[in-house]
Amino acid sequence: MSPDNSTVTEKQLAIAGYSTLSISAIGLSLNLFIFFKFASPRQISNGFYVLCLSKSISNSIICLIGLCWVGPAILINHLFLPIFFNKLLGQLNEYGIYLMGPLTQLLMAIDRFLIIFFPLGISDRQRCRVSVFSISLCWLICFGFVGITYKYKCWVYYSLKSLNYEAENEECDQMNLNILSYFCISLAASTITIQLSNFVGIMSLVNTVEF
Repeated sequence: MSPDNSTVTEKQLAIAGYSTLSISAIGLSLNLFIFFKFASPRQISNGFYVLCLSKSISNSIICLIGLCWVGPAILINHLFLPIFFNKLLGQLNEYGIYLMGPLTQLLMAIDRFLIIFFPLGISDRQRCRVSVFSISLCWLICFGFVGITYKYKCWVYYSLKSLNYEAENEECDQMNLNILSYFCISLAASTITIQLSNFVGIMSLVNTVEF
């Protein structure tokens, strides 16, 4: 693909490119550290660590896209990948992986809820199985959303004109953003409710121990 920007100066491109590369490299390093820390057989038998492991993977994907695609494209002022990959990475970054954050946070809150309120009723192995099943389902939801939006040409692609992702079909993209917004708000409300329950449960345990 040919150079795509007409409104951004070379200095702005350099600042944006190096910033993207440095932030992505730092983020990738931190998440790879977390990944290998929780990837041991002993750690992976813990449900909460499984969720942390998955979170590090989704974060690493975002950082890799910035490090290997967006950052270099900005610096050389050239979208060097075919449009197919540009759109696919745009869908993955803007739609799919975007969902994994709030989904994982909800699962982490649920995992803590089970530990606080059912410390003896649910074993570590059972919680681990629940975490593996739940996080696998979340990944399927995310990739399914990417596949559906791609199939029906609700594409987003990276543009050097705006140094941001742009929609090929504004109406369809707005509909997807509305769906994501309502879904994420619902997830956030559920997570906050469960976390408040966890807080109340912890305070009850503390008061019980004190008396």
